[in-house]
Amino acid sequence: MRRRAALLLLGVGVLGAIGLEALGCEDAYTPPCRVERDALLVDDLAIGIRPMLVRSRTRVAASWPRRDVTDGGGISVSAIELAVLGPRGALDRRTQIPAPAGLRARLDGVTSEGAVLEDGAALIHWIETTTLTDDRGRVYTNAALRVSYVRDDVLSDVDLPPSASCEHCTMTLAAAELERESVLFVRIDPQPTEVVFGVPIVPSFAALRVRRDGVVVDEPVPWLTVSGTRGDGGVIAASGTEPAPALSVYVDPEGRIGIATKDRAWLVDRALQVIEGPIVLPPSPDPRVGWDPSGGASLVWSLSPFVDGRASSPNVVSDIFTSAVPPRANQIAARERLSSGRASLAVDRRGEDVGALFDSAARRIFVATDPRGRKRGGDLVLGAVPIARGGAAAQSNVLLAAGDGRFTAIAFGAGELRATEIACAP
Repeated sequence: MRRRAALLLLGVGVLGAIGLEALGCEDAYTPPCRVERDALLVDDLAIGIRPMLVRSRTRVAASWPRRDVTDGGGISVSAIELAVLGPRGALDRRTQIPAPAGLRARLDGVTSEGAVLEDGAALIHWIETTTLTDDRGRVYTNAALRVSYVRDDVLSDVDLPPSASCEHCTMTLAAAELERESVLFVRIDPQPTEVVFGVPIVPSFAALRVRRDGVVVDEPVPWLTVSGTRGDGGVIAASGTEPAPALSVYVDPEGRIGIATKDRAWLVDRALQVIEGPIVLPPSPDPRVGWDPSGGASLVWSLSPFVDGRASSPNVVSDIFTSAVPPRANQIAARERLSSGRASLAVDRRGEDVGALFDSAARRIFVATDPRGRKRGGDLVLGAVPIARGGAAAQSNVLLAAGDGRFTAIAFGAGELRATEIACAP
């Protein structure tokens, strides 16, 4: 009785401190899962806000730029740091790769600096942007992807086709590592001023297969598209939300590639032929998708009750939903509410095991669900979520489902790389 009273008082204190969002009082607190290991793998102030994580099969590569002050007082990228994690979140390798001369020479206008580790080589990539003003005073941005290979400690630049650059645009990069080659997916968004008779131009996509010998194949991907709706899903992200990237890619344990563009998702083979999809994703700023070996998909997303028509005021906490899409289907049939929260972070699936990560009251929370998306027990709090300016999460997140009730949650950003191993009861 004393223990129950103490827990009740603790719950009242937490409610007063963080509000109704984190209570979830309609859910019985019976978490079937537990944290078996939580490890701070890298502690480095050079790790910035939401840096790049590349998932390939059962390993994850985290990369971040290291910047130094030049002799002239500017700041340039001197090296790319790379950390590779195994399937259970152990740090398998950490290395530092000197920046290519072209990257080192630029003092500004560089985005998406990162590296992909292949077997016996590393591919370094970055996007160079140039801002210019036309004779009418309009400001434009041009962008170009750059790539270098590192083999036997030797850096060599790779010549890319015209599809790797654009004018009056922004560019987004997502990488898929396939052991002895990489596929770089590029999304090009024309700037808002680029319209035809008042109709915005839709994004275009390219897939560049970069091989060890320096040969680059520009693979056609006519199926890779987005809808013409605002924000790719018709929903603008609320304050505190960590929006899904405009283009995301990962390689699953079977060697297939999962691709999402915020409002659609595909599963393709190594030849970039579609296996499943497109799946129409829910109208949300942050839908996340994980594919099962059978070709089915699990989803997690956040949605404001106001946007959903369930509240009269926009100043309400979002709900976190899950669902599943069976093989050869193209949209969800029903949704399950998980909890209240600010944003979805990640989802993964392996057989009957489905796990999801979301942010609630600046806490990273894991939940287990069944294959239909129905919650199994209560929430498992993994720890605090670093918050960037504007209230959004400052980390990138990946969740790995290993089967047999085991998951690994990886958080990367705001100065740290952390892995949390989770075990769930059968």
